[in-house]
Amino acid sequence: MGRRAIIVRGAGEDAQVVRRSKADEKYFNANYERLCEQYPNEWFAVYKRNVIGHDKDYVQLTEQLRRDGIDTGNVYFRRTYSCL
Repeated sequence: MGRRAIIVRGAGEDAQVVRRSKADEKYFNANYERLCEQYPNEWFAVYKRNVIGHDKDYVQLTEQLRRDGIDTGNVYFRRTYSCL
């Protein structure tokens, strides 16, 4: 059986998304306490180190972002829990 070639398109774009999501994760972690105190038990959407949405329901949040024309594939999602 012959070998099949795997073609990767947009690898540079993928690397940029990974770097951005790591920056967004770092932003979320740095601001977790404040976000948790203000909005406990909510999902957050972070894009380019900005909170672009939050909701108690993940599906509602993603649907609202899509209605707003946001590509959720490039958004970092994370949930807060009850703060102590």
